[in-house]
Amino acid sequence: MPCDAPILLCALLSFGYSDHPSVEHAAAAFLDRAEDSSWPCGAASSLPDFSGSGRRDDTCPRATTYSLKALSLIRKAHQSARVRVGIDAILDRWEHQEDHKLKVFGIATDFRKLKYQFVWYDILMSPMS
Repeated sequence: MPCDAPILLCALLSFGYSDHPSVEHAAAAFLDRAEDSSWPCGAASSLPDFSGSGRRDDTCPRATTYSLKALSLIRKAHQSARVRVGIDAILDRWEHQEDHKLKVFGIATDFRKLKYQFVWYDILMSPMS
């Protein structure tokens, strides 16, 4: 699922597995799965009943944010046009939060509150040096 798999990729990259062939393959797959509007909501064909929380044409803010986080740990991905599309999608989502509400992803006052789960904002995690 595009909202779960990037977290695993990010962990592997953070622990120094960037040169592992499976990790390199996963990173390339994340770039390939990005669409014109960034990373959409969806799942593997092995999960046919998964409908996601968003509309098919909507960018999934969670999948996009997590994918960008993982790809930020790969220097050669920084210049990717697909990464730029993801960044633009998140910035556009923030700028137009009142114009178009995404199903389950409205940016209301709860979005701005500090969440206990550090994965949401990475407040308790710092990059490994």
